[in-house]
Amino acid sequence: MICWVALTKLLIKQNNVEEDPEQASDYLAMHVFNCSTPGEKVLSASKPLIKSVYMSEQTVLLKIQGLDKAAYLDQGHLLNICLDQTERKRDLFYKLEIYSSHDFTS
Repeated sequence: MICWVALTKLLIKQNNVEEDPEQASDYLAMHVFNCSTPGEKVLSASKPLIKSVYMSEQTVLLKIQGLDKAAYLDQGHLLNICLDQTERKRDLFYKLEIYSSHDFTS
């Protein structure tokens, strides 16, 4: 099973100033955790299955692969993808896209 998660920040105008993608100061990362029930919140960032690097890019990619195919596809185990922003300075708007070699629900 291979899955790509793409998170794209939407550039918006705030206080009559357009955001310059080259001057981005919002550092985002996505982390993947096991999830035992649908809608479960991650209350502690310890022991992620996958921990990505914080980036200030307009688009952040996360590749999920190498997980136990039987557990996640046959037994119905769940994954929780968490977005994390360091030193939050403002609200962000973004688009999330998921591309997978297998069916999934969101």
